[in-house]
Amino acid sequence: MVSTVNIINCCIKYNVKRLVYTSSMSVYGHGDMKHNRFDENDIPLPIDPYGISKYACEMDIRVAGEQHNLDWCIIRPHNIYGEKQNIWDKYRNVLGIWMYQILHNEPMLIYGDGMQTRAFTYIKNNLKCLWNAATLKEASH
Repeated sequence: MVSTVNIINCCIKYNVKRLVYTSSMSVYGHGDMKHNRFDENDIPLPIDPYGISKYACEMDIRVAGEQHNLDWCIIRPHNIYGEKQNIWDKYRNVLGIWMYQILHNEPMLIYGDGMQTRAFTYIKNNLKCLWNAATLKEASH
């Protein structure tokens, strides 16, 4: 949260054209477990410290936009992975968590009944979306 506040302050100070913030689907909490889906129109209801902090950062960015005319785009990518994946963090990023568990001969933790579907996105396949978030007029706010 402190790092995001520092970035927001620098964006305001140096007149950054648009702040693109990669949040997390964790802001939705459990989401619609009955239908196994998340929708960007769902009301955020985080259930853990990570989701709460991501949502708090989103709100801070929105307020900075209102108070300081900072343009922003908040995106919530799902399960980004790539070559520089941090597999030592036991608490964030499901692929890293699973790799950590496998390397430590621990069972892979799966929440729910195991019938869920998850989306995974290779980082290079996400770069155009990030660029568009930064440059397209339609991505503002």
